[in-house]
Amino acid sequence: MARKIFGNALATRGKALFLPMPRADVDALMLQHRMALEAARGRHGDASITRRLYMVILMTRYLTEDGHGLLTLDSVREAEQEVAAIFDRGEAVGDWSYPDKVIGLISTVINEYDRQLRETRLQAILRANERLGRLIAHGAAIAAADGNG
Repeated sequence: MARKIFGNALATRGKALFLPMPRADVDALMLQHRMALEAARGRHGDASITRRLYMVILMTRYLTEDGHGLLTLDSVREAEQEVAAIFDRGEAVGDWSYPDKVIGLISTVINEYDRQLRETRLQAILRANERLGRLIAHGAAIAAADGNG
């Protein structure tokens, strides 16, 4: 009996990998990202908000590189470079302000990420998330080795 129930759960989970994320999950996730964007737009940026926006841009880039994007990689990379520069400036001098041009770039990328989450199979999203996790772990290891972690 347990094998039959467990087998059905695995089959259901396996099938879910070929479908997009459930709408409620996407809505909850995107609300957090859009709130971060609105904080940046309202001149309330900080390291946490900038990190969140950067992670959205990276996820969008990874999904686009995997063939699930409608934006050009150049436009996603431009947003990535601009947000990285804001992070560096914020860390150096405490200025976390976002120019209007950068807000526009980030808005475009967030809209694309929203579309990707709603239309791309979960398997591709999980693969991109694993890639992001490896990047974060690598960065943490470097920071620890440098004595900054």
